[in-house]
Order: sequence, then C-alpha cells, then structure tokens
Amino acid sequence: MTQTVLSDLALPGALDQADEVHVGTSGVFLVSRQTRSLDEIVEQIDALQSKSDALASKIDCKVTPIYVVQNALPSGPVVIIDRTIVCIAQAVAHVVEQRTEPIKPDDVPLVVSRVVCAAEAPRLASPKAGKARLIEQQQTQMRRYSRQKMVHRGFLAVMVPILAITAKVIWSAPPPRASLVPKSTTTAQALVTAAPLVDSPKISFAPECPVLGQGWTMAAQWPGRLANLKSYDYLVQSIFTGEWASVGQFTDATTQGVALQHLTSGSAIAVQVIPVFIDGTKGDPIVSNVVVPSDAC
Repeated sequence: MTQTVLSDLALPGALDQADEVHVGTSGVFLVSRQTRSLDEIVEQIDALQSKSDALASKIDCKVTPIYVVQNALPSGPVVIIDRTIVCIAQAVAHVVEQRTEPIKPDDVPLVVSRVVCAAEAPRLASPKAGKARLIEQQQTQMRRYSRQKMVHRGFLAVMVPILAITAKVIWSAPPPRASLVPKSTTTAQALVTAAPLVDSPKISFAPECPVLGQGWTMAAQWPGRLANLKSYDYLVQSIFTGEWASVGQFTDATTQGVALQHLTSGSAIAVQVIPVFIDGTKGDPIVSNVVVPSDAC
C-alpha cells in the first residue's frame, strides 16, 4: 500500500524536525529515528507519545508512535512499550503497513492536508514563496477531495431511488408455490442450518504460557465457517525479507488449529490467513498483526 511520508515538519511544542509522519490507508504513524541505545530510550517514550497525542488532536485522527533504534533489540526486531512500537530501521516499512486505524483511500489526501496545515516546513528557501506554494498545494488537495465527494454524492443520488424500487418489487413478489419447495433436506443442507455462516472470518489468537521461561504460545482461534470451506491456511511474514512462510492449517472448529510457539514477550508477528474452498479456489488473504503479551513467560 502507498504511504505518504512527510518529513522536516515542526509543530510548535510537539514535533521536531527529525520526526517523520507516514500517512496511508493503514493509518497515521509518527516515526522518530534516534541514535540512542535501548537502555537510554525508555525515558523518551512518554515524550514521543505526547507528540503523537498533540498531532492527533490537531488532525482529528489517531496517531501511532514508532520509535526507531539503530542497534538490534534483545527480544526481536519489534517490541511494544506501553502504546509505542519500538523497532529497528529495517522493520519500519513493515510496521507502517499494519492496519492500526485504517483510513479510507478517498480520505488520505484530506489527512495529509491536515498534517501539512498543522505543521511548518522550516527548510523552505523563501518563506513567502514557500508559504504560497504550501497554500497552493493545500487548495489543490482540497479541490480534489471536494470533487471526489461530489462524485460519491451523485452516485448515491442515482442509486438510492433504484434500490428503493428494487426492494419494493422484491417485497411485492408472490411467495413461491408449495410444490416447488423440496420435501426432504439433505445432510449438507442440515449442516448449513446447524452451523450458520459468518459475514467475514474473525482472526484472533489466545495467549498461553505452557512452560515458564520458554516463551509465549499464541493459539489460533477458529475464524468461523464459510460456504464450501475446506480449510484456512496460516502463514507468517519474515520481518526482514517480507516473505510469507506456511505454519499450518485450521480445518474444523473441533480440531486443533495453528499455534505460534516460543514467542518473545512484547513482540509482534504479521499473520496471513487464506480461506481454501472445496473446489480448490482460494479467498482473499486476511492480514492480522498478532501482539504477544508484554508479561514474562
């Protein structure tokens, strides 16, 4: 997914010039790149979270703080301290793709414009010319956003009457003749009645600590039944290469599913779940970020 990266911003009392703001459909992220070691950054977390809160109040949108360190973390490439994501530089691109507070694609230009309006760009050579260019960019973004909204309103103005007429025709249609209703119910139909379908799979993991000192186990929970479902394929993504590797299948709610074992406290793992159907086709992959409890195990 495309991310808009805004750098060299200065929000009085909040953002420093070294901070970056990433805006995309996955959310808004405030990235602070530091040269301090892990032992020295703990006291900086509160300050970064205060910056995120200040920016969020200006743009009326949640902001997720990300603290980037230069040296490797002892518990993995990504850890979570309070509500701040701490990671190495190589993991930033992966972290900002995780959907923390999704933004509609049509609303991304508006959020970018709000960030630009809330901050200043101190490196412009000519303040007057820079201010004029900034105003022109903001006006262009707002015009584009307004045109998109007008198109959407026009679409709704046409579709609402059509849907209303369609609904009226459906409700006024005569009921089916009794002779057309089958008198017997097959085993497959009985299963459909007994186990209702879900609108969309719900991806979740339950934390377990089988043996103290050997790390957490995150056990996958049954996502829910889909029509003609054969199984769910589970894959995890490498934080360094971005490649996906299979870790198992979930075939039925009554059988044992997938379990991620020996995980470090406070780490995060990207998991991809793919529905596989009886005819061999596959559904759209669902990506979820599994966060391991911060308590020791």
